[in-house]
Amino acid sequence: MGLELFFRNMKYLFRYNLKGMYQHASAEHDDALLTNVLTVQRNLVQLKEGVDGPKVMDAWETLDYLLETKASFCRLGDGELAVAYEKKGNLFQNYDEHLAAKLRDTITSSDPKILVGINYYWYHEPKHLHDRQMLFYLVDSERYRNLLAPYCGADKTFGDSTITMPYMLYKELDFKRYYGKLELLWKDQDIVLICGKTIFKKLNSNIFESAKSIEYIYGPRVNAFDKYDELLQKALATDPNKTKFIIMGQTATVLAYDLAKHGHRAIDMGHTAKDYDAYLKQAPVDNKSIMNFFDKD
Repeated sequence: MGLELFFRNMKYLFRYNLKGMYQHASAEHDDALLTNVLTVQRNLVQLKEGVDGPKVMDAWETLDYLLETKASFCRLGDGELAVAYEKKGNLFQNYDEHLAAKLRDTITSSDPKILVGINYYWYHEPKHLHDRQMLFYLVDSERYRNLLAPYCGADKTFGDSTITMPYMLYKELDFKRYYGKLELLWKDQDIVLICGKTIFKKLNSNIFESAKSIEYIYGPRVNAFDKYDELLQKALATDPNKTKFIIMGQTATVLAYDLAKHGHRAIDMGHTAKDYDAYLKQAPVDNKSIMNFFDKD
């Protein structure tokens, strides 16, 4: 979508989102709407001109790096930064200071065996994205850059934390090729899958079924960090030669980090299972479906 059409539709899109947040959109929200529009305009100019910060690999480069180096992968998105730096919980996890501290340790890691991921589009102009996702980055990416600035200098390199949700993010992508490359992380391998107890009961397909074998470790579907020590010990008791794939909200980020420190390769897989299932179903990607996608598993 061209920028002229994008801004022409922006007022409608913001009012739609306000309805979702407040159950109505009235004149009292006009100031917030105007502020958002001005934020978008300023942020877009900055992104087009290039912003200061770390090098962030795009999704394809991140997958290539993980396949070539066999590094572990710890992802930090908006939910993780809210816990780490804004003392906010979310649908998946209540705020916990110990979790926040571990997330802050993760993002400052310099361990060569661990690739830390942050959102590529916090530092690059968003392109080929669904409208709601485009708005998220144009409105909020400046705030996240400011949060990360003290810890993410130009000398650091990160992966793209959004590699786990291509279908819900992109309007245009060679999805078949992308999922095929993603699948190489576990295809024909013996793996351990650490996830909530109910996630795969709600899906028609399991993207991990191409693994040679899967050993499951189940944890709580929400507030998984409450059982963190138990989950860590169960994972450490498995074969260290089996890569651990973790679907467990903010807990997945720090669990992947701690497992890597103990010599187990671990990859935080975010919303991969739901995203792939939505792709196979060719589910619609609109405001309602995106909000449902990010709801509890």
